[in-house]
Amino acid sequence: MNFTIEYQNTPFLKTCRVKKDINRLNYRCEMLLTRNSHAIRNKRVLDLASHDGLFTYACLKLGAQYVVGVEPRSNLVSDANENLKSLGCTETQYKFVIDDAFDYLSEVEEEQFDTILCFGFFYHIKNQTELLDLITDIKPRYLILDTFVEDFQLPEAELHGIRRRETKKIAGYMVFYHEDQDFDMASFGSSNLVGMPNKSLVESLLLDYGFKFKQINWNDEDVIDRGEIKDYKKQTRVSYIAETVDS
Repeated sequence: MNFTIEYQNTPFLKTCRVKKDINRLNYRCEMLLTRNSHAIRNKRVLDLASHDGLFTYACLKLGAQYVVGVEPRSNLVSDANENLKSLGCTETQYKFVIDDAFDYLSEVEEEQFDTILCFGFFYHIKNQTELLDLITDIKPRYLILDTFVEDFQLPEAELHGIRRRETKKIAGYMVFYHEDQDFDMASFGSSNLVGMPNKSLVESLLLDYGFKFKQINWNDEDVIDRGEIKDYKKQTRVSYIAETVDS
């Protein structure tokens, strides 16, 4: 595949703390952003958990009007600024903020951003509904979500009797666990308790918060996996382009 944005020979290969196989980085940019460029071009974009500027850079290359990256780790914000400067990005078109995503979102004005990116963050928190509350308060047109999901399923028969009688339909499940704080990209904050939703819960939440959505198809025939994107192929990691219903 000929990638519109190619990460070969960029500083991200040195600063990226997530899986940084070049083929994986290129495909993530292609599938999440390039093929959804209508949600990026000429848009004001908010990049949550922006890391080292990996996807902020891609948004600028795809014609974003302005991008704000929010990242709580000061060393990664420093890397992000250095990376984009070295790549010749126009400094008036982007800004990186050292802040907790929830704190930052709570201060954002309504309609301040057209598109919000939530890549690799949704499964590092335990308060997903609070996150979606804050996002929908801003009233972005688009939300692009990329997250690992649990495959855990609880048989309906296992529900407690009275709850089963009151339950019309199971929307999904969340599995809570304690994340290893020694892991480089672990949850940031005082608690290491995080919740990983299953796929049906992610979709139920998007619907409940007023989004129409399309799952990004990582099994297109032109998406060739050499082992770097097997989590996407197996749908243990899923991606969505979501749009507000009234837009």
